Amino acid sequence: MADKVAVGTCQPTLSSFTTIQGAVSSVPPASTTSVCWGFYAEQVTISQALTLEGIDGANLNQVVVTVPSGGLAANVTSLSGQGVAAQVLVQNANR
Repeated sequence: MADKVAVGTCQPTLSSFTTIQGAVSSVPPASTTSVCWGFYAEQVTISQALTLEGIDGANLNQVVVTVPSGGLAANVTSLSGQGVAAQVLVQNANR
């Protein structure tokens, strides 16, 4: 069964997570993850079909995924065999 969850606190009626990765890893396929405005210092991997949407609000109408303090880690390999550090990696997420 699909769920709708939030990252942040702008949707108080929804189950809430503090990170995008925590939310997308916790919901069943075909769920919706709504991300509240703000800055998220993380590297995200999405490995199932889902909807990821940003929520705007007031003058803080941006969702920004920034590099975490420890930097980005290689999380996929290019066709030439080189490690690539994708900020947001979507893989194996077929509907």
